Amino acid sequence: MVPCASAFVALLAAAQLVAAPARVERGLTFALSFDARGRAVTRGPFALRVPGAKNALKVVFDSVALSGGMLDAPVRLLNESGTDLFAVRIDLVGVTESVKPQGQAAFSRAQDVAPPPPLAFDAIRSGAETPGELFRGGPISFAADTEVVVVMGVVSGVAAVPANAKVDVRTPATKASACPGAAPACRVDAEGNLWRVEPAEGEKRGGLSQRTREGGVVRSLWFERGDKPVDLSLAPDGRLLVFFDDGSKDGAVRAFRPF
Repeated sequence: MVPCASAFVALLAAAQLVAAPARVERGLTFALSFDARGRAVTRGPFALRVPGAKNALKVVFDSVALSGGMLDAPVRLLNESGTDLFAVRIDLVGVTESVKPQGQAAFSRAQDVAPPPPLAFDAIRSGAETPGELFRGGPISFAADTEVVVVMGVVSGVAAVPANAKVDVRTPATKASACPGAAPACRVDAEGNLWRVEPAEGEKRGGLSQRTREGGVVRSLWFERGDKPVDLSLAPDGRLLVFFDDGSKDGAVRAFRPF
């Protein structure tokens, strides 16, 4: 299932989180560029290497145009990474304009473009391709002395990576990794992100959510119905270790790597 941004917001609200996803500015980056007349110069495709995966996630723009100052770019994601990807987002993170006034040195300046809602996908299985979704943003402006305009985007999510039940064991939170209020099944990573287990309750599936320190939801990964996530640890190599109650004595563990 690969819902668009509006569906993503609805999923967050249904999960009793927040109505709008928090902004993302870090991840796997790509850049679209336009010349002084607004014609696309750089449009990909872009091969973004997923950390911990053998290969790349490909970002393919079927077309790139500016319509009334708005970016209009249908985009598809082709998962050639060799692993399943979850809670994937595509965000517009900024627009930079390079200008060269007559008789002066060239310089760059940021344009004041409010980021639109992200495009979001629950899961992109290894080898799968998403349907085309419209990547938009703006307004993007051009002046008489504009030379190039660059639109920066970022793709982020979590990748399923191998876990070893004998080595990847539950570890208690440290002072640095404990969430505010000592919230159970919650950890703070090295970048200050709050990751917490969302327990399965009634008809609600269990999951894993990423939040900002202020509580804004960045992404939510939902497990299969019947899965019972109970705890979370941070592995020394940056993986997220999610522990499940599967009815066995020691339980089960799955690993995920944010990108």
